[in-house]
Amino acid sequence: MPLWLFVSTHKKRKTMKKKTPSNPLPMAESLNLSMNAGAAQEQPSQNNAEPKRPPKGKTKSKATHARRPDSRASRDDTESRWNRIKGRLAAKVAQVDQEKLHEVLLGCGVAVGIVASVVLALKLLPLAVLILAILGLGLALRFWERLRYLPRPF
Repeated sequence: MPLWLFVSTHKKRKTMKKKTPSNPLPMAESLNLSMNAGAAQEQPSQNNAEPKRPPKGKTKSKATHARRPDSRASRDDTESRWNRIKGRLAAKVAQVDQEKLHEVLLGCGVAVGIVASVVLALKLLPLAVLILAILGLGLALRFWERLRYLPRPF
């Protein structure tokens, strides 16, 4: 028997035991009284034992996500983080020589230009292919029309 089948039926059996009583048919009153008398005799012996605790209610589960702070406080915190990042970047840039910084920024600009042109070409490639296909089809149809009026050698 596969494990998954055992797990699913095992859960069903547990819930069935909880939901359905063992004997759903009503008992006769005479039998019911004799059962209550037996239970009444057993109760004094149970009183000597520890008293039963009342069942606890359902406890609330903790939130899965942390509480968010006030939006204004969050915004102030974000702004202060941004200012710290800008300050660190400015401190790093201030340490670099101006000539070296100029070369690095120029190289970054060239790299961005190349990447942008490649991305633009890739985005426009299907459109360019479609336009060339339409122009080629038009050119082929013109040649086909001119073939009619060419003199035939025979």
